[in-house]
Amino acid sequence: SLPSLAFLILRDNKLKPSSMSSVTAFASNVMHLDVRDNRLTDLGDVYALMSQLKRLKHLFFGGNVIRGCARGPSAATNLKNLKVVDLHSSSLQDIWSQSVCLNLFDNLGHVLGLNLSFNALQSLPRGVFDGLASVV
Repeated sequence: SLPSLAFLILRDNKLKPSSMSSVTAFASNVMHLDVRDNRLTDLGDVYALMSQLKRLKHLFFGGNVIRGCARGPSAATNLKNLKVVDLHSSSLQDIWSQSVCLNLFDNLGHVLGLNLSFNALQSLPRGVFDGLASVV
């Protein structure tokens, strides 16, 4: 465990969904987590990271080809610290067209930056951004 670790950058590796529990275990106090461009395929991992990493301010999850949402039936809570969420190139159109993970942004009222670029979005599900107060 690395309780004083503030920044963890694991970008462009070969992390799989099974790796996420070990990340949260050894970096439980991380404030900046970058897992872009890996092999993370479950959008439910975003729920888990947001819920388990209480000090998290910046989550960079984009560039992972999401195929489903096995976890995350309820929205993450206690997310006062989270300010930036990056989900670029994450196949969100495909996921949301299955009507899953629609509450992903619930309780994210303190988020100031949200990157959803390159998701082939054709429409946005009704209410998907209801949990956001303001995004710049």
